[in-house]
Amino acid sequence: MTPAAKVRTGTLDDIATGSHVFSIIAMDQRNTLRRMFATVGLEASDDDLRAAKADVARVLTPAATGLLSDPTYGVPAIAQANALAPNCGLLIAAEPSERRSFQGEPRTHRDPELNAQWLLDQGGDAYKFFVQLRADRPAPAQGEPDLVGETLTVCEEIIRDCRAAGVPGRAALRQSPRVSLGWPYGRPEGTHN
Repeated sequence: MTPAAKVRTGTLDDIATGSHVFSIIAMDQRNTLRRMFATVGLEASDDDLRAAKADVARVLTPAATGLLSDPTYGVPAIAQANALAPNCGLLIAAEPSERRSFQGEPRTHRDPELNAQWLLDQGGDAYKFFVQLRADRPAPAQGEPDLVGETLTVCEEIIRDCRAAGVPGRAALRQSPRVSLGWPYGRPEGTHN
């Protein structure tokens, strides 16, 4: 689908089956995908990553309700190849490619240009943002950044931005190296996207 053909998606139900089940293909890996190629002895170029993402979209999206892709390689390749099935929604990963940290812990930040309107301009249906946060994170010492507060602020900004644009958004929270929970599970009171 081209961005001009997109109708603004209103809820996550719009990228689910009629019985509210998601059948979403996650293909938003960038460096991880490159490492997967390397594991089997292949050196993947940027063009290889684009081709792999377009091929996955072409073959698998007819049976899916959504495809999660990245804006660097996947979205442009899928659009250029017209590889997304007509009834499959496009979720776009919107976390910055640059990762920040404080004393080895991930530090959440957002590129304000990668907002809900940017998503719509890319032809996307839903916004995905990945954050990492230690569940046992102690309160910050004097002079240290409040990593929990920063993460919550970014999530609140995303919710407001997506809501204003009529775009469903999802912040995926990774609590520890072994546990991954997705927001909106346990959503803050009064949130709907």
